[in-house]
Amino acid sequence: MFIWLPPSESKTTPAHGPRFDVTQLARPELASWRENLIHTVQALSVRDDAAQLFGLGPASAADLQANIDLYSAPCDAAENLFTGVLYDAVSFPTLPEQHHAVALETTRVFSGLFGVVNLDDVLPNHRLAMGTKLPDIGPLPTYWKKPLDTSLKAEAEGAPIVDARSGPYRSACLAPWAHRIEIGVVRQAKGKRSVISHDAKRWRGRACAHLYASISADADFDAIVEALCSATTLDPIMDAQGGAHAVIDVEVPEAKPTKQGGSLTHLVLVTD
Repeated sequence: MFIWLPPSESKTTPAHGPRFDVTQLARPELASWRENLIHTVQALSVRDDAAQLFGLGPASAADLQANIDLYSAPCDAAENLFTGVLYDAVSFPTLPEQHHAVALETTRVFSGLFGVVNLDDVLPNHRLAMGTKLPDIGPLPTYWKKPLDTSLKAEAEGAPIVDARSGPYRSACLAPWAHRIEIGVVRQAKGKRSVISHDAKRWRGRACAHLYASISADADFDAIVEALCSATTLDPIMDAQGGAHAVIDVEVPEAKPTKQGGSLTHLVLVTD
C-alpha cells in the first residue's frame, strides 16, 4: 500500500537544522531533475518579475526569498515542514509510534520542486506549486511526468495507492500501472450535493490518519477500501461557522481498468 499526498504551501520555517543536500533525498535517480529545476528556480526568483512568473500575489511574493536561500537555510523532515489543512488533520508528529511507522513506510509527498519525497526527507522552506509554468521548463506536471513515472513505477507497480493529491500533482504521475483510489469529498444537504474544498482537505487528512491506525503497510486493495468505508465512524469536524459535519456515507463505484494493468476507483466521502 502507498498513500500519495500533495505538499502544502503553508510551512513551518525551520529555525535550526542541517543544510539542504539534494543527494540525500530518497530516489537519487531524480537528482539531476531536481538540481536542474532548483538552478532555474533560483535564477528566476531574483528577477524583478519573479512574483508574476511564480503566480504569487503581493502577500506571497516575499516567499521567493526561501528559494534563493535554499542551500543556506536550515532544514527539517517533510512531515514537520508541511503544515497545511491536510497535514494538520493528520498531525504526523503526534501519531502513535506504530501508526507513524506505517506512515513512514507508505506515504509519498509530491512536490513541484523536488518531484516526490518521503516523510523523513530533510527539506528547507521553499515555494513552487506544481501548477506553475516556468520559462525554459514549461508546465511542471509535464517536466516531472517521465522521471516520476519511471521512478514510482519501479516502487509501486501493481500496488494499491490511496491518492489524496490535488489536480496538478495528480497530472504529474497518473500511475496507470497501479490501482489508484482517489478520495473525493462532497457535502449533501437538503437533497443536493456540493463540492467542498477546505474541509475536503481536512477529511482527506483524517482518512489518511484513519488508515495509518487501522491497517498495515502491506494491506491489499480490499482491506484499504474496507477501512475507508469505516470513515463513517470518525468524529465530526467543525466548519468555519461552527457547524458539525460528519461522514454519513462512503461511495465506492466499480474500479475502471487501465491499459497498463492498473485501475482507478473514485471513492467519495459523503458528508452532511
